[in-house]
Amino acid sequence: RAGIVYDKTSRLYDFSNEWFQNKVRYTWPENFAEEATVSLACLHSLAAYPADGRVLTDCKFLLDRVPNYILETRATALILAGDLIQGSKVHNLHLRGEVFQGLGLTVQERVAAYLVGQMMMKPFRVWFAEFMKDKKPEGLTKETLITALERCLVTLIFCAGNHDLWQTGDAIRALWTFQQDLMWFLMHEISKTLQAYSLSIDFLTLVAFLSLKIIRDWPDAQIRYRTPAGIAIKTVHPHTARTETASIPPEKLLAQHSLAQFVVSGNWHTAFDMQQSDEFMGLRHVVTNPTVLL
Repeated sequence: RAGIVYDKTSRLYDFSNEWFQNKVRYTWPENFAEEATVSLACLHSLAAYPADGRVLTDCKFLLDRVPNYILETRATALILAGDLIQGSKVHNLHLRGEVFQGLGLTVQERVAAYLVGQMMMKPFRVWFAEFMKDKKPEGLTKETLITALERCLVTLIFCAGNHDLWQTGDAIRALWTFQQDLMWFLMHEISKTLQAYSLSIDFLTLVAFLSLKIIRDWPDAQIRYRTPAGIAIKTVHPHTARTETASIPPEKLLAQHSLAQFVVSGNWHTAFDMQQSDEFMGLRHVVTNPTVLL
């Protein structure tokens, strides 16, 4: 029996917590949806080790392992929680040898765009090949093709980090080159993949499609991405130093972004994962991603 118990400390009667924790059994809902996302942060594109100029951005991991994670989990979204480039302005990193060959912000953003583009395209090619198996190109309508593209290309959600935003002091739009180059890269690679199957899609349709698959999040309370099953995701990169215990910043992020069920963050170059039970939203989850530097 659930039973009524008396708590001497609070002087309140309540149902037995022990009974609920040990005896109650739940069944899966009829319409159960399982989803996955892959997230990372702090690529620091073209970051280099000053002593010998080695590139510290783990390009092999980004180009090999991340696409495999997306494929293995059938992830619907790739989430980048800031610091896509190494930057330079605040600490003159390009002059101190901490940027590969002193390369500027434009090149850093372009390299980041190509890295991310490959992370998206490798799973796309595999899934589109599965879709086209036993299908004839002439039998596909435009609507069917767009639906296939939607299923085969992961959605990208990204936000700017402090390294990305250093350049805004010179009236430069942070990650603008990244977003534009990524758009053109995906258009070229998707078109090339379609041509291999004797398929094509018009320019305006492809632009409109990709504009919905590349989502930039901003440091406000608005939710800009929900998974196909409706989970509200917020992507953030707090500009704070690592001066607190590992659990305090994630707790603050959950409190700050109270409309999100899943908060993805970067910044501290450490990994942390925490869940919180909410009376109205159910289980909420926050993850802080470590850096992708060697």
